[in-house]
Amino acid sequence: MVVIAKTVQILIALMLVSSPAICETGIIPYARERQAAVRKAAASLSSLSQLRDKNYSESRLAAAAAAVFEFPETVGSSTGKDPREIAERLEPILSDRPLLEKFEHNLVRLDRLLKSAEEAKNGRRDNLLPEKPLEAVEKEYRALLLMKNGTGKNSDKILSLLDEACRLDPSYSGLRITRGSAFYSLGEWDKSVADFTAAIEIDPQDIRAYNNRGMAYRKLGNLEAAAADYTHAIALDPEDARPFNNRGNIFNEIGSFQEAVRDYDRAISLNPADPHAFYNRGQALKEWGKYEEAVLDYSKALQIDPKYIKAYSARGSVMARLGRYEQAAADFTKAIELDSPRCTAFYNRGLARYRLGACEKAVEDYTEALRINPNYAEAYTNRGGAYGTLGRYQEAMDDLNQAIRLDPHDPKAYLNRALVHEGLDHADQAIADYSEAIRLAPDEAAGYVNRSLLYMQAGKIDLACRDGKKACDLGECDNLRTAQKKGFCK
Repeated sequence: MVVIAKTVQILIALMLVSSPAICETGIIPYARERQAAVRKAAASLSSLSQLRDKNYSESRLAAAAAAVFEFPETVGSSTGKDPREIAERLEPILSDRPLLEKFEHNLVRLDRLLKSAEEAKNGRRDNLLPEKPLEAVEKEYRALLLMKNGTGKNSDKILSLLDEACRLDPSYSGLRITRGSAFYSLGEWDKSVADFTAAIEIDPQDIRAYNNRGMAYRKLGNLEAAAADYTHAIALDPEDARPFNNRGNIFNEIGSFQEAVRDYDRAISLNPADPHAFYNRGQALKEWGKYEEAVLDYSKALQIDPKYIKAYSARGSVMARLGRYEQAAADFTKAIELDSPRCTAFYNRGLARYRLGACEKAVEDYTEALRINPNYAEAYTNRGGAYGTLGRYQEAMDDLNQAIRLDPHDPKAYLNRALVHEGLDHADQAIADYSEAIRLAPDEAAGYVNRSLLYMQAGKIDLACRDGKKACDLGECDNLRTAQKKGFCK
């Protein structure tokens, strides 16, 4: 870490010494100074032990250098901080491929414009020096630095910079892609589509525009247009993993799991270091019912990225489906440790703990989930069920009444409340709740099974046998067979 800190100090010095303010030198000299500073910083980054074995390209390291260090006039405020703090910023930047690519394109654009300026200066080109396009590049660079910390935090400033950049250089598709990405991050999907479409009109061969527009179309619910854009991007560059991954998401969403897995297979073969492709394939395999294979994919995603919260939660859910409740609880615990405000992780761990017979622990988890989201109807339903198992009927009844108030269409809440009524010897209320659960979910056997038993206890044999036969039609025949052996039902 000492070596890293020293290297970062050198990098800060490079950026400070070689980056005068624009107003002092003019845009072209300023751009040349930034280009030189970034190159020096990239060379120093390559010496860091944490990067040396990663085989990052020179352009990727240059983009990281451009992203890590604030705009020259603000770098000075960083020198008073612990340099290790700045070094730690490298990891998330290098893992944010879309943002890093925008920095890469920004630097490539800068190089080309400076080359054009040099040729014009030396009389090898008839065109004027590209001051306006260079100024557009610098405004985009400022916007990218702000986007690095989250578009929403500085949205007005980011959009203002990008609007001005687009005005200064209306013929560059990359600016439309950057502004479209900013709109995408803000949830303004229509504006995002408009910018990506403008980028395609400027450069019909830019696969980024098709891929990004596909993502925006998906957010708008236009899955057909999204799939068409991903397919077009694949045709332009069949070696790019991203459109395969994104098209796989569309197939997964419409239930075409085999096609989804095929696209994810291709994405993984092109980029086996992408944890998201393994996670997405795991999701498709889970929906396809191939749980063991899904577990393997989630595990691979976690091997690549041990902090992948969604992969822990997804693997935990599949483990629970497989009856491996201890492993499920362990995965949900890890998800909670990495991101404790996620109420679903507490809820899911509560489900696993309940299955393990740890009802008190389950109640604790459901309670924490409800602290985070007081309107979480399913958490009330399941905490009510856990309270009922513990014999704490009044608390159970309170929870289940609240669950039904929040979601009067959940059959499980009525089933659980019926069980509590049974515990309190309220047979008529229990039958009423089982009847409502059956009305809401007529193809679920549990309501028929339990109502059949209550009818039998009440001496309503015909009704009991009718419910028993219906439950058997749905796959639950034990109660009917017992009644038949005793001569109650035919």
